[in-house]
Amino acid sequence: GQPRHVDRFSLGSGGAGLYALDITNPTVSTEAELGNKALWEITPSGSFSDLGYTYGTPRFTKLNDGSSVVIAANGYMNPGSGHAVLYIINASTGALVSAIDTGSGSAASPNGLSTPTLYDTNGDGVPEYAYAGDLDGNMWKFDLDNASSSLLYATSPAQAITTAPVVRSHPEGGQMVAFATGRILTSGDKEDTSVHYAYGIWDGAPGANTTLL
Repeated sequence: GQPRHVDRFSLGSGGAGLYALDITNPTVSTEAELGNKALWEITPSGSFSDLGYTYGTPRFTKLNDGSSVVIAANGYMNPGSGHAVLYIINASTGALVSAIDTGSGSAASPNGLSTPTLYDTNGDGVPEYAYAGDLDGNMWKFDLDNASSSLLYATSPAQAITTAPVVRSHPEGGQMVAFATGRILTSGDKEDTSVHYAYGIWDGAPGANTTLL
């Protein structure tokens, strides 16, 4: 049969959910046909109890086992553990493949993950890593093959990272990860006059070259 085209969405203005639509044939003539376009919907419950307000952009890709997945940040103010979490979701069914928990945040002081950037180290079209920042000012590196996370850099002063980082290969090995801090999520953020920063972090720098310049 013909390949199916899937589009996946977060609720960009800050709703608590994720959903996917089958847009192989985007033309519909009845409400029933429109309803059949919905492949799945995820709400903050069960395996996705750490799903918060999804301002970010989900990423569609394949894993090394050939499976098609959606990789999405858990968003902000999640009602569960309060941690920043990266979700790997089966693109066809919406089932959870893996929830990579950074362990950062708490129910009393909820953290949350922003839009991830995927990175393919060997050019085979399959990303091995994802990078994403969180509300507590941490930039995380996620190993997609082993479903693990590691802290790449903690900003000082700690300031929210709410945009996806830009990742490029470094000529001497590893990756340069560029990102900036800042947030406009609440009315109080409009009154924040703090000085914010742009960072370029060398992931893979030699041990003698780890000082922030």
